Order: sequence, then C-alpha cells, then structure tokens
Amino acid sequence: MGAWADVGGSFAQQSDASGTKLTGQPLDPTESSRFYRLNMSLDPGPLTASSIATMTGATQYGMSGNGNWTTDQATGNLVSNGGNTGDTNRMIANVSGPVTLNFEMEVVGGDWNDGFAFYVDGVKQSETYGDPVNVQVALPNPGTHLLMWEFTRGSGKAVIHNLAQ
Repeated sequence: MGAWADVGGSFAQQSDASGTKLTGQPLDPTESSRFYRLNMSLDPGPLTASSIATMTGATQYGMSGNGNWTTDQATGNLVSNGGNTGDTNRMIANVSGPVTLNFEMEVVGGDWNDGFAFYVDGVKQSETYGDPVNVQVALPNPGTHLLMWEFTRGSGKAVIHNLAQ
C-alpha cells in the first residue's frame, strides 16, 4: 500500500439516484481486492458560492448529500432544496481566522422530522427544528476552521439569513 499511483484517468464518473459513482476497470482474476486513494473537491455551484463566500469569507466550500443549497435571488438567503424525507445534506466551508460569523438559521414549513445544526471544527454550536436561531461566532485566532451546516429533511426547508450584510 506504499506505492500509490494516480489512476484517476481510468475511472468514469456516472450520476445515479443515490449520488455520483466512479467506475473503473474490473479486477484481474488473480486479485481478490484492490485499494484506491480518492481525492475529491466539492463544487457548491455558481449561485451558492457567492453567498457562502460573502457570509464566511471562505474560499473553499462545498456540499454533500442528495439535497442542495441555492441562493434566493430576492433575499440573498441560502435555502436548502431537494432531497427526500430523512436525507441529510451538508454545506461545508473552510475559513481562515480571525473571522466573525453572524447569521440566523431556521427551518421553514417543517415537521418533527426536520433538524438543522451548525458546527465549528466538529463541535455543535447551535441547532433548530423550526424557529429561527441567531448564531454569532467569533473565531479570533489565526488558523483554519471547518464550518458545517447539517440539515436532515422532513417536510421543510433550511434557510440561512446572513445578518452581517
């Protein structure tokens, strides 16, 4: 396992109802398994990118899950869209401190299946199941911090209002 080689060109990317799949060459009949190291980057899309960057100052960000996040053009709010009941989707941003965040997060039109949480460096800072929650976080020290918004969908939409604008 110490001799890694880049074989990225030998894989094909395929979209599937459960996400993206990478398909490569079949194993040699003499092999029972093979290990791969996978490097990925997240692409938040053009509309959401400007809102994430404006709110956090981040230059690296992305999304995961079946749902996605879009920017409401009228308000500038980040809004979750799509996904099935019970699906969890995440928006992740890598920020360099010092940075101060000031936003409100809520679930609109939800039910008891909805849950929305915000984390800094893996530590939960705030959560809501419906009502708006104001979040003010100061990260005064230099260094990198990982921000994550995690939304488990019931029947609602998660919304992030940037209060620092």
